[in-house]
Amino acid sequence: MLKCKYAWGHLDFKKGGYAPCFRFKRHDFVESGSDKLPSEVINNSDFVKVRQQLRNGVFPNGCIDCKLQEEAGVSSYRTRSLDIEHISEPDYDSDNIYIKDLQIKATRACNYQCRHCDTSSNSRFELTGRQFPEIETTLRNDFRFPHISTPEVKIPVPTTEVIDDLFKNVIPRVEAIEFSGGEPFYTRDMYKHLHRMIDDPNIDTKKIQLIYNTNMSILEYKGYSVKDLWPHFKSINVTVSMDGTGDLFNYFRTGGDYQTVINNIKEIAPYVTKFLFVCTTSSYQAFYMNEIYKDLCDIRDSIDTPANIRATFVHWPQVMDIVNLEEDVKLHLLANTDENDFTKEFLKRLTGRRTIDTYKFKELVKLQDELYDVSAKEMAPKIWDYVNA
Repeated sequence: MLKCKYAWGHLDFKKGGYAPCFRFKRHDFVESGSDKLPSEVINNSDFVKVRQQLRNGVFPNGCIDCKLQEEAGVSSYRTRSLDIEHISEPDYDSDNIYIKDLQIKATRACNYQCRHCDTSSNSRFELTGRQFPEIETTLRNDFRFPHISTPEVKIPVPTTEVIDDLFKNVIPRVEAIEFSGGEPFYTRDMYKHLHRMIDDPNIDTKKIQLIYNTNMSILEYKGYSVKDLWPHFKSINVTVSMDGTGDLFNYFRTGGDYQTVINNIKEIAPYVTKFLFVCTTSSYQAFYMNEIYKDLCDIRDSIDTPANIRATFVHWPQVMDIVNLEEDVKLHLLANTDENDFTKEFLKRLTGRRTIDTYKFKELVKLQDELYDVSAKEMAPKIWDYVNA
């Protein structure tokens, strides 16, 4: 059996409909489109089939990311789900469940433009694509990367009808709610949802854990502040996307300011139960893993709130996957990256099977430097040396 707490307790809003987790690919789903309500899909044929396949030890087609990770010998979202404390232990023999863990993508808006993201998750990229049509075409055709292309399907921001269904049929029994986006602190809707939960007599917010996936660039928006709302809930877990540190952070995350993020982490720490600092690792970060680890440890050690550090990995676009770097470059990284809990899976991933036969990351770096009018030479010299070797 392939146990997965997400498959037996989670509901995620994805492009085109619903899914058991945030990494699931909905290719085979036919009954779980966005025309349905959340309470209608959780036990339909799509979701039940996923649970049955996992129970029989078979990865569903939608679970390709976890399959790739486990084949490479690294932990996957599935295996890590087993240690998640905010989802109680499921009955893995049951096909039918209730939603324990709910993820709401509150907005497509984001104040950053990160180099691995695309328009399906960040509306700001669409304007950039219209401003740079030639680069948009090159990224889409030569790199299979819809970075700034008009999205075929956008991440779904729940409609009023969907939100009403959640408040009536899901949230009164839910154990945890995860807010993501876009940037969840960058919309009034997230704050309004919290207010509504606090005011609803059928919802006991002291039994609900709140979980955030945020860039931690802001703590309040248009007069709303999380500091006023979070004390009403059971606990607050915050995952901070730290895709690099120092100048690399500002280089990779256009619009971001590393020092502001550190300041915000320290300011909000007294309201947070636990932090998780995640570095979503692409070929950009591969050259700086030692420095990233040291800096994240420094942040962790500067606050009293418990904090963990983790690296996850970019698989799409494939040109950014670290397994698709040149073989001599991977050998260099293997020899020069210190092994620790943060880099252990990075080093394993470097030895994984290639997913494309081309070596195009250098071209991508140059193209994105042109797009964002910045040079790796000043902000990421190790990448500059790699590109110009």
